Amino acid sequence: MKRTNIFLILVELSLACTLFIDSFIRDIVAQNFLTFIMGSLFLVLVLMFKFESDNHALNSDSIYTIIIFATIYYIAIYLLGLIIGFYKNNNSLEFINIFKNVLQAGLFILSTEMFRYMIVIKGKRSKIVLILLVLVLSLCDTSDLIYKCNFMDISDTINLIGYHVLPSFIKNIMLTYLALNVGYKPAIFYRVIFELPQYFVPIFPNTGLYIQTIINIILPLILFFIFYSTFRKKRKIVFNDRYKGLKSFIFILFILPIILGIALVSGLFRYYAVSIGSSSMTPNICKGDAVIVKKLKTEELKDLKTGDVLVYKNSGRVIVHRIKDIVEFKGEYYFYTKGDFNNSQDSYYTKQSEVIGVVAGKIPWIGIPTVWLKELANF
Repeated sequence: MKRTNIFLILVELSLACTLFIDSFIRDIVAQNFLTFIMGSLFLVLVLMFKFESDNHALNSDSIYTIIIFATIYYIAIYLLGLIIGFYKNNNSLEFINIFKNVLQAGLFILSTEMFRYMIVIKGKRSKIVLILLVLVLSLCDTSDLIYKCNFMDISDTINLIGYHVLPSFIKNIMLTYLALNVGYKPAIFYRVIFELPQYFVPIFPNTGLYIQTIINIILPLILFFIFYSTFRKKRKIVFNDRYKGLKSFIFILFILPIILGIALVSGLFRYYAVSIGSSSMTPNICKGDAVIVKKLKTEELKDLKTGDVLVYKNSGRVIVHRIKDIVEFKGEYYFYTKGDFNNSQDSYYTKQSEVIGVVAGKIPWIGIPTVWLKELANF
């Protein structure tokens, strides 16, 4: 075995030992410290070996493929969210916290992918080096979960492997293959697109752990086979018709969001959009805003509470007002409401049969054209 490969294996094993100690003894390797370790190992490799530039000819086409792939994925998954519902992001969405989280995660992604690239470039002829790299970087993704896992509990161990280790392993195979054939830029781009939104996007489709795990396995597998098929044929990505590809990309960016918009206002799914035509809920919900309504089943009405913003029908009109009181009588719920801007409570009560749902979110100003059209038509 070449000295270079021996050195690379020792570097990988040193990182693995650090992670194993962290996983099984005590939780000391926070993300910032792990970023420092990765960055330090990268610098060591640069000092030991010459840094080689990546495959510039393939960078743009690989990134182009990832953009199209990610766009299709996000549109599809949020359309699915209209059926299965959404949940709010648990991370703080204050600007300073978003900046801090994105910066930390971004530096970790950058240091990890630069480390991966240096190992791949110098050890690309050694299967042992590449396999060990995938294993070690998968351990990086899951070390904190391994620390928390009770290995005496078989179900806990199976869940760890199935829900976390396996998806990470497949993702790292794809990223290592991409780094080997193209370079570090597409790998960084892929991780930024799929990993950073969790720190600033307010809502996510409520897929659940099982479906999300399947998605986390399928996504990198699809991309792997796309790149594998392309690299095997010509060893470089060539789009036969770039303009045709550009048209497809434009279609995805503009036509499918229109379909999403139609789905939102149609009321066919559990979530749909309603334009606000009055100022009764100012300043929390203004005239011209659109609210995302979550339809409620009868059995869900018991979960409503004072302060929720109710969407209901009254005299043929859809009203959006806040719940001030709830009365249950003979197994049926009655809701007393009030507009935030109004001085007094509504003079009527709302039966549970008149309830449509509850406000799950707001999109400022997007409903202004609809309000104008309704006013012009005297609706």
